[in-house]
Amino acid sequence: MSGRRLWIGATAAAFALLAAAGAFARVDVRLTDRVLRANELAGFQPGRVDNVKDIETWRKIAPEALVGLEERLRREGFVAAVREDLDGRPADRGALSIVVQLGSRKAALSELAHQLRDYATEASRLAGHTYTPFRVPSIPGARGFSSTDPSGGNGINVIFADGPFTYHVGAGWAHGASDPPTKSAVIRAAGRLYARVHGR
Repeated sequence: MSGRRLWIGATAAAFALLAAAGAFARVDVRLTDRVLRANELAGFQPGRVDNVKDIETWRKIAPEALVGLEERLRREGFVAAVREDLDGRPADRGALSIVVQLGSRKAALSELAHQLRDYATEASRLAGHTYTPFRVPSIPGARGFSSTDPSGGNGINVIFADGPFTYHVGAGWAHGASDPPTKSAVIRAAGRLYARVHGR
């Protein structure tokens, strides 16, 4: 075999190894790395992080608007979930970043649809709550919504699915807060997260 053929063979093998390493890197992202980092939502820093492996524990810390959660997560092949609560300044605001890993992409899309239904119907189930949807064109299939509660609290949220994962990025603040988080800031934060995790 000529030197040229040896070089080509060695190069092909090297590219194959690099491709394999790249493919592995694309999927080897820890669940705790699938939530917001500091200042991806401007002005917010990671606070408490809960890494949950069982449905019963997850139900206790999942957003209260979600209903029938245990039964459907069993059907969807729940694997694990992470909830990160972020601290803002001043203390009249907060944020959260959630990722839930399910058994398949189809299961994640099903869960996203259930979440959307639960949030959209919260206003009809709980007196004094409101729900207003908005578009999130920067993330395929994402949905956004703003909400208020009887205490005057406000929230802005973006939910989306990618692969076998569902994601939730949200910010909330108390009545009368000055310079609260904006819809565009929450959408940008969700977009940064999507760019980091898409396809991985």
